[in-house]
Amino acid sequence: MQIARHIAEQPTTIVESYRSAARTLETYAPGPIGRVLLIGSGSSFNAGTVALPSMRAAFAGEVSVVGPQDFLRRPDTVPVRGTLAVVVSQSGASATSLEVARRAAAMGCATLVLTANAESAAAALGLPLVLMPAGDETIGPKTKGYVASVAALQAIAARFGADIADPAELAPNLEAALAAAETRAKALAPALDKVDTILVAGDGADFGTALEGSLKIAEIAGIPTAAYTIEEALHGRLHGLSERSLVLAIAADEVGRTEASTVREALAPHGIAVETVAAGPTDALPTPWCTLASTFLFQYMAVELALRRGREPDLMRYPGLTRRLAIKVDDSQ
Repeated sequence: MQIARHIAEQPTTIVESYRSAARTLETYAPGPIGRVLLIGSGSSFNAGTVALPSMRAAFAGEVSVVGPQDFLRRPDTVPVRGTLAVVVSQSGASATSLEVARRAAAMGCATLVLTANAESAAAALGLPLVLMPAGDETIGPKTKGYVASVAALQAIAARFGADIADPAELAPNLEAALAAAETRAKALAPALDKVDTILVAGDGADFGTALEGSLKIAEIAGIPTAAYTIEEALHGRLHGLSERSLVLAIAADEVGRTEASTVREALAPHGIAVETVAAGPTDALPTPWCTLASTFLFQYMAVELALRRGREPDLMRYPGLTRRLAIKVDDSQ
């Protein structure tokens, strides 16, 4: 089971990706920047959402996360002068992200490509490149590629002025967070053998974690999931749950913990379980690394749920679906 090893290697991947990106960016000078677009799909989109607060702290102008198709459908809305397009593709093979990188560069945007695959089509574009050292992650569900993307984006934010702690100084604390996540996942999983839906909710950067956590559970365990901001989840979404469902509420502060408690009390009469996922800063893990570490629980839960269902965690539910959907330019991805 490769994914167990990949999850365990994530603290090292975070440190190495941040350091590698920081070194690469030392001489990167794109000129005056008035707008930043973080562009990616799937886990890359989720990584951009998690990094958004740090990027906004680094740049005075507008910073937004954009899906590749949104960019391609409305390129006329992108102001070229002063725009930095950061295109993230962990595999380096996402078809629409590759097209965005080509088009953004042709339009005259400063374009920076982030990928974990030095041999990929993205790396061969000839554009400024941040190579993320995520190692060989050949299975479908990406864990190291995701944390490497977040770490590299945090390095970009630090390069342009955001106050980001070097994760190398926090490596033992990341390891401890990983171990705690595994222990909790193993404790939660036995009660979820009949779970029919998992709803994940979080706000701000934690919404990115909600997106990524729900994605990993769907990819690895094959269980229907959904991700929302907390307020959106409260407006009608809970009515789609049953006594076999689970809500995972990500809480970064007292407001989040109070909201999670409110949801738990409201759903208790209906037999719907609600678990809080802590994501706030601590002495051990400051922002933004506490946010990234909260992803570990979802990854381990996905593996435990898959194993309890007799599924192979390294394999997605429908082999060949990526090829049939034509979302990658490399069939091996």
